[in-house]
Amino acid sequence: MEYVNRKEGHLNFQGYFESPTFDSYVKQLNKRPKKNKSGITTLFWDPQIKTDENGEATFRFNTPSTYSRLQLKASAVTEQGEIGSVKVVF
Repeated sequence: MEYVNRKEGHLNFQGYFESPTFDSYVKQLNKRPKKNKSGITTLFWDPQIKTDENGEATFRFNTPSTYSRLQLKASAVTEQGEIGSVKVVF
């Protein structure tokens, strides 16, 4: 990585982008070189989950019975632009 002086750095916003669909996400993943051959698979994707007034959301999905471990990752952005994320392994 090349060093950039803070005074010379700048940020260009590209504007608003629609949330990707699951299909477009999978196509993008398939274009990447395979770094991890562990068989990790995305089982559920919904970029438009809405939370209730308490900031909570409920969703359901099925997992194959052969899975002994599941990793859950979630990222969120509030209407005020605050960012949050969580990663849990079951």
